[in-house]
Amino acid sequence: MIKALHVAAFNGNIGDMANHSGFYSSFKKHVCADSIFTPWEVRSTYKIREDSFFDHSFAALANSHDLLIFGGGGYFDPCREYSNTGTTIDIPYDVFEAITTPILFNAIGAVNLATGATMPAIDKLGKFLSVITKSPKCFVSVRNDGSYKVLESLYGSEILKNIMLVPDNGYFLPDPTDMAHGALASCRKNIAIQIAGDNLDVKFTGRDGLLSCSEFINEIAQMCISLFELEDNLHLVFIPHIFKDLSIIYEIMRTLPDKLARESVSVAPLLNGTITDSMNIYDLYRKCVLSIGMRHHSHIPSVGMNIPTIGLNSYPGEGMEFIEEGLEHLCIEVNKAGFSQRVLFLAKDMLTNEAHYKKINNDVMANLNESHIKYMREIRNWLRSLGLL
Repeated sequence: MIKALHVAAFNGNIGDMANHSGFYSSFKKHVCADSIFTPWEVRSTYKIREDSFFDHSFAALANSHDLLIFGGGGYFDPCREYSNTGTTIDIPYDVFEAITTPILFNAIGAVNLATGATMPAIDKLGKFLSVITKSPKCFVSVRNDGSYKVLESLYGSEILKNIMLVPDNGYFLPDPTDMAHGALASCRKNIAIQIAGDNLDVKFTGRDGLLSCSEFINEIAQMCISLFELEDNLHLVFIPHIFKDLSIIYEIMRTLPDKLARESVSVAPLLNGTITDSMNIYDLYRKCVLSIGMRHHSHIPSVGMNIPTIGLNSYPGEGMEFIEEGLEHLCIEVNKAGFSQRVLFLAKDMLTNEAHYKKINNDVMANLNESHIKYMREIRNWLRSLGLL
């Protein structure tokens, strides 16, 4: 048996749970079937809350487990100058050294440089990476969303020798449980639409040729109107992943014609994560004929579940997984005018040639599955070398 303390975000963004669910399923299948994962909410340490801390009591808790796991999540984003590591993992070095339990940094992201990366934080992250990549108690991996290239650009190639590039665990959701969904129209083709409502001032500045937020909302609304012209039996389902998504969904819906907003559009429930069943939302995605989304864990599980998928990229670093998968033609930049026509062109083609896009997903997943299984085997070999298996 392996008892793991799992430090990550669990509630407030259902995308996190896609990552964790995929990881748990694969870990039990390929590493250790008899495993128990105890969640420890990383957001409890954030400045906005500070309910918990990475202190010596945390080290004692970690040492009472067989394995300490950080992530997945964007925990190598160097955007926290106040932090000991420059990241949201604000762990003092004396606490880190007091942890004797092996530590897995699991498919961590490092691409969110557009929302506050600073040189002091970058330097702190560099020091932290130097420590953990040299420590025999640590296994370090980053996800396939451009993070590997970001770290190389910041710190050079030498540090990457002890960092494994792995697929995001959200591609590998466990076998679905069939659920009922009031947000789906039973007699129509449902299209999932995921619009992110955070960091709008960064994404849509209205300067230097970029759309303002109001201009983006108007074009998204026009895109929705035009989608109904492709086929007469479509239904749109907006899917919020965090509470901030609700505000922009509202702004889009109130811009739509009254008849469409009332009769052909619905909004999926906002679920928390571990508190409410976020897998309900991914079963909803699974039952849609097309997924159009901004968030990382909108399109990643959609591809994994073989749904024709269009990514919407709104600032540097987003959508990099499309490039790494060779799917860059399926990711549209949405902070410049005219993006809706490109989305509509792809949507029409996907609705018409569904089998073609499902084959593309299958080909992508064949490669990702191979890499993912290799990752799980490396974890297993590492744990064996430490006498835990």
